[in-house]
Amino acid sequence: MLYTEHPLTADTPRDGANGRSDPAAGAEGRGDAWARAWAIAERLARAGGGRTRLAGTGGGYRIELHLTGPTSNEVEVVNVIALGDRWGHRYSSPARNDGVEKHCVWSEVHQKPAEPTGN
Repeated sequence: MLYTEHPLTADTPRDGANGRSDPAAGAEGRGDAWARAWAIAERLARAGGGRTRLAGTGGGYRIELHLTGPTSNEVEVVNVIALGDRWGHRYSSPARNDGVEKHCVWSEVHQKPAEPTGN
């Protein structure tokens, strides 16, 4: 994966206010994917009470929220990650992390393929 990280919290300003913009906004469908990914990242930061990471991948964007234990708002976290095209959860037991339970919930937003041009 090719990552372009944009760490977000619930208070991070949206595109424009922080100087960040979609690196592929000129391509059809990619600006929409960026807007969806950013919206998911903002909502996930609020629902999970943590810091999200928005990363560009070869075919879209991936949003991750890392937690050390369950969140108090699990239902909303699941509702938010389900807004993506693909989503899931990784768990790492305390035995592997010096007694700390770790969770990562993630959601991916895929870019639309370019429309073929014809004559």
